Amino acid sequence: LTVKDNKAYGLGVGDMKGGLVAILKMAEYSSKNNLPVKVIFGVDEEGISQGAHNLVDSKLLNNVNFLIVGESGQIKNLNQPFSVVFGRKGRILFDIEVFGKKAHAAENDKGLNAIEQAATLIKAIKKIRFPKDKDFGQSDIVFQEINSQTDSFSVPDYCLVRCSLLSNSQTKNTDFIRVASQVAAKLGIKVKISVHPRQTPYGESYKVDTNNSFLKRVEKNILTPSKIKPIYTSSVAD
Repeated sequence: LTVKDNKAYGLGVGDMKGGLVAILKMAEYSSKNNLPVKVIFGVDEEGISQGAHNLVDSKLLNNVNFLIVGESGQIKNLNQPFSVVFGRKGRILFDIEVFGKKAHAAENDKGLNAIEQAATLIKAIKKIRFPKDKDFGQSDIVFQEINSQTDSFSVPDYCLVRCSLLSNSQTKNTDFIRVASQVAAKLGIKVKISVHPRQTPYGESYKVDTNNSFLKRVEKNILTPSKIKPIYTSSVAD
């Protein structure tokens, strides 16, 4: 860590050490001024959000009227003193099973290589354009895993592809499954597409309620005087 001109530079200072410092300073201020504030730290933010779901299922938020999350956003204007996020894209992980036909590698023309089929399908799926959102723009498709294997010297007849849909408010998991399946059918590729199972629900795209009275006070007294323009990001978070 390097501190220069009252700013800290180093790995992790933006995400999430800076956020932790902001929360702790707020806790110190609220304690000294006897303000009714709760401080909550969560875990597993980029896993399955287990901590956030445990929090929602607990009673800790029952008397909370406004929640400020210290998680950093994708800062778009580095000239601003700080960044404020008013919404994030959702994230859903999909399993795409691609089926081919096994054959001896020396007679590969008699088979149907599932890896090659998967590669063709990936390129086609990347070209899918879902409806845009005025704040988030286009939903993004990010391929994260491809796995296949075969016994001995043969053409693989199965390939598993995993991808995340960073969804906007206009795109649901059923939209992706429907459109991606149509693309595969058009290419003559046999597939099975499903939502990858996990212990907690996936986070959907969200936007804060800008009509909230407390948020309006924050905007009037802090954001506007500081010339802060709230952003909507492609990064997911609890």
